[in-house]
Amino acid sequence: MPGNIRELCDLADSIHETLGEAHWVGKIYHLAEEKAEEYSDCHELADVIYKKFGNKEKPRELYKKAEEKATDGSDLHSLAESIYKNLADKKWAKSLYSKAEKKAQSSGDFCSLADSLYKNLNDKKWAFALYKKAESQAKTSCELRDLADSLCLGLEDFGWVRNLYVKSEREAKFFYEFRRLAECLFENLGDKKWARGVYKKAASKAIYTSEFNCLTISVRKNLGEEINRILF
Repeated sequence: MPGNIRELCDLADSIHETLGEAHWVGKIYHLAEEKAEEYSDCHELADVIYKKFGNKEKPRELYKKAEEKATDGSDLHSLAESIYKNLADKKWAKSLYSKAEKKAQSSGDFCSLADSLYKNLNDKKWAFALYKKAESQAKTSCELRDLADSLCLGLEDFGWVRNLYVKSEREAKFFYEFRRLAECLFENLGDKKWARGVYKKAASKAIYTSEFNCLTISVRKNLGEEINRILF
């Protein structure tokens, strides 16, 4: 008999598909439930049971057990998404998002939490506050750019987005930072002039052939120009 949760779930799937033995499948899932001790096991098993049977009672028990086992903000964040999606329990999801916020530390933590919360709960005020916390923690070019990208997809505050991209450009030091920033300026703002200037900075940082090749493809795709027109 398989020993871990994933193997047991795979076995149950196989039996269900080939033999249709519902009673046997149920016994395997019961065994998986008894073995589920870690956060990831409880969460995964709850997701699988809901997906397979549409039953909410057993997943609810497992999600509760997963909450007790959760150790960091990402666990709570992920759990909130599953509970909102599968159980439609907005109150419980909000509670988990709140716990996740208390454990968040980095700009990325706050940013991903805001993305999820805004998408699922449509709470603009709370998301705005989380994005502000993300900005206060953002130090690197990548962190500032990622935050700007999220705001484009979420709150669509393009004045704030532009300010973050300015900061991202100021903090950029390496080829990949300038290249990716140029792509975002074109993709999210449609600002070819600004993107062109940042592409030029990326070219000045390129050392390896692979970097020049990557830059050539990106410039051609977004600006419709050849790289030599950027350089000279």
